[in-house]
Amino acid sequence: MDSSNLPTSTVPDLNNTSSQIPTNDSVTTNNQPVESMVIISPEPIDTQTTTANKPPEVPKGKSKKLFLGIVIAFLLLAIIVSGGIYALAYNKITLSQFPEFQKRVEFLVMDLPFTPKSARYLIHKASLVNKSYTSHSFDMSMALTPSGSGISNLLGLSNFDFLAKGQIDYSDLENITLSMNISATKELNIDFAFKNKILYFKINKFPLAILALTGLDSESVSRLTNVWISYDTTPLTTNARELLNNSKSGNEQFQLSDRLMKTINETIAKEVSVTKELDNGIKVYKLKLNPTDETLDKLITEIEKEFEIQSSQVGKPSDTIKNASVEIWLDAKDFYTRQISTVFTIKPNKNPYQQPDISETPSIGYENLIGENAETKVAIVIKLSDFGKPVQIDIPENAITFEEYLNTWSSIVIERYKDSASIPNLDKENQTHFQRSLE
Repeated sequence: MDSSNLPTSTVPDLNNTSSQIPTNDSVTTNNQPVESMVIISPEPIDTQTTTANKPPEVPKGKSKKLFLGIVIAFLLLAIIVSGGIYALAYNKITLSQFPEFQKRVEFLVMDLPFTPKSARYLIHKASLVNKSYTSHSFDMSMALTPSGSGISNLLGLSNFDFLAKGQIDYSDLENITLSMNISATKELNIDFAFKNKILYFKINKFPLAILALTGLDSESVSRLTNVWISYDTTPLTTNARELLNNSKSGNEQFQLSDRLMKTINETIAKEVSVTKELDNGIKVYKLKLNPTDETLDKLITEIEKEFEIQSSQVGKPSDTIKNASVEIWLDAKDFYTRQISTVFTIKPNKNPYQQPDISETPSIGYENLIGENAETKVAIVIKLSDFGKPVQIDIPENAITFEEYLNTWSSIVIERYKDSASIPNLDKENQTHFQRSLE
């Protein structure tokens, strides 16, 4: 068979790729142009790398327990620290080696408005506040009641009352400004004023008992009452006086207060009770002390040492002072001392070394005045107000000098006793001498 007559089959030429892959952008299918499509396979995702960067998941139950544990640990730590601070502040724990540190912790805690205050803290605050002002008003009263049946009861003097009211400015200790009214019982009343080193006083009422003893009638005494008298207290200008003035400390008034507060803090602060009360609608801290005999002896002895007081008393102070009670009222807001009151009983202390009086004329002493083995009850109340306010004092007009006042007294006595026969309780020789002195 002739091979030329066989149909020719198309065999692709593997070496000629250009004949197999169209180079044009389109091919013809059924005589229609068709755009070529390029199929791109997606890149594989690296699942191992993504999983490695993701943090491990913590179970929800374990995270809650961890948070709760942290909160509980913090609360326990806060409770322990707070308990330690409280124990230090309120002397439940004493640091004998670091007393100043404990005192600072105490005052730091009590500076907070909602914390209870201790007696030592309140006394410290009051001492600081007392230095901040040098003027105030005052109302001081004292009452004495003997319980015996001595001469005082026979004379109707079983009760004694004293009252002093006024205002004072001691910003300059060398020139104090003072205005005051004093009443002793109902029979004596005197006005005082002190300004620019001049003392003014006026007797408003005079005891009738003294008039009877002097033999003066009420008409004569009227010339001596309701008259302002002035007395100049300015000292002489000398080198000795200048030396004394220069030797004084400028803060002397504050040093006395510091020493007193230190003595009180170290001696009796632990025995003082503190309560919060109302005084005329004002919140106050009430400090109360009922000292034992031992505390009273220690306090008075230390005060005498601090102020160099030479006591002539025989025995211990508690032998004479009994049933003592002291109260101090401090303003809860500003710590001003609003009131100080004390009540105690004075019991005569017999000197065991004193020899009995064998003289014919018995002495009229304290025991004879109030009765043997008698006791005297004493109450003292001091109220303070108007802290830091200016003190206004008007100098009395038409005030006479003290010398002129004495001359008035002399003229009244001369007029009353110009007749020597009326001179009481004098023998003839003394009557003659008295008469000549009047002439």
